[in-house]
Amino acid sequence: MAANEVQVKHIGELLSGAHGKVLELGPGAGDQMFHYKAGQIEMLYAAEPNAFLHGKLCEAAEKYGLRSKMVTLEAGAQPGSLLPALKGAGLIPSTTSSLLDEGVFDTVVAVKSLCSAPQKQLAATVAVVQALLKPGGEFLFFEHVDNSTDAITISYAWLVDWIWPVFMGGCRLNGKLDKVVLGMGGWEERTITTVGDFKGHEVFRYIKGICRKA
Repeated sequence: MAANEVQVKHIGELLSGAHGKVLELGPGAGDQMFHYKAGQIEMLYAAEPNAFLHGKLCEAAEKYGLRSKMVTLEAGAQPGSLLPALKGAGLIPSTTSSLLDEGVFDTVVAVKSLCSAPQKQLAATVAVVQALLKPGGEFLFFEHVDNSTDAITISYAWLVDWIWPVFMGGCRLNGKLDKVVLGMGGWEERTITTVGDFKGHEVFRYIKGICRKA
């Protein structure tokens, strides 16, 4: 789903702050890559489960000055997919079952991707994201979550969600990323806001988040 003018502004503000060693979850074909500031990026690890999009990712990285800094990983965001890929890339030890206390990444990014991650594993996914961040590292996300403002919208979203994932790559309308992040400890700072073009009745409620690890 293409970002509208309002969303592009928010996504740009988030990704322009990405720095150091960066992990992006579900970058797709690299449609958001132009927001990165190449001079701030040490390495960009692009965890995209659809290997057919890796060629497009490399083209985007070349266009925006990140090709020499980008590594593609054939992996989703859920721990069972992401962690083996990180081990294969030598980013985390292959001989340990626990993650290092000092973390790996300065920034972890998710833009319109965690809605397609298995929602039953969302809490575990965010816990791994936090563990992968270095102390002071940031989790930057722009995602849509459920809208619980009125019964009619809730009922409509529930009905649509029976067929929506089939045609939209597993995307779910009942995302709870904001609730998961706010319900866990370990953050020094958490700022999660609903994007300003939300009027209260839409099925999609987009949020922007910046969470800094303690």
